[in-house]
Amino acid sequence: MKEKIKGAIIQSAGVYKSPLKTGIPKDKMQKAYVKFLKKKKMSLQQLMELPAEEVNKLAFAFIPVAIPYTHAILSFGTVGGGTGQPLSCDEVLQEGKELPISYMLGCTKDDIGVKKAAARDRNKNKLYISNREFCKLREEQGMPAYTYYFSRELPGDTWGAFHSAELWYMFGTLKRCWRPLTQEDQVLSDEMLDAWTSFMKCGDPGWDACTKETGYYTKEFNIRS
Repeated sequence: MKEKIKGAIIQSAGVYKSPLKTGIPKDKMQKAYVKFLKKKKMSLQQLMELPAEEVNKLAFAFIPVAIPYTHAILSFGTVGGGTGQPLSCDEVLQEGKELPISYMLGCTKDDIGVKKAAARDRNKNKLYISNREFCKLREEQGMPAYTYYFSRELPGDTWGAFHSAELWYMFGTLKRCWRPLTQEDQVLSDEMLDAWTSFMKCGDPGWDACTKETGYYTKEFNIRS
């Protein structure tokens, strides 16, 4: 597997010290699961004996039951091979056990959970901060990574640079978008396509890595005024 994977692009990323982690106390999680099983008139043993397809069907039904207990969108799913993940994402990174490959990661200005004040200042954007923390850790291990920040506020409504807004650009599908885009948007899309393709080919998107030496450089994507 290590020989086949050359790089990874992580979008809308909260990788290290992620703000997307719930940090829910175990007792609250347990109460949510107990409530759900009672509602389904199912024992834990019966749940464990269900085929994977049936467990997956229950995952979305669990969310509204869990929210009053956890105050988070918490779900569950199947585990392949009969084993769970023994280490958290942070622990994997701290111990340097992630794949030694090239990484490119980033987020949008108004991404998941980003408040208005953070959208005005990316240094207050928790996803952006998480990306930089990942890069700092990788730098300490001698494996620098690349970061991007998508700040183009899409025309057509007031959602701004919302979660997934960059997908039309980096997949080159602007013609399928209903929004009143301009030629500048096509130029931005071409730039992003070049960067994503370059990274996939050679592990370098075409800008400086996010390191102390480069001032923790992050490539910002927006239309040119």
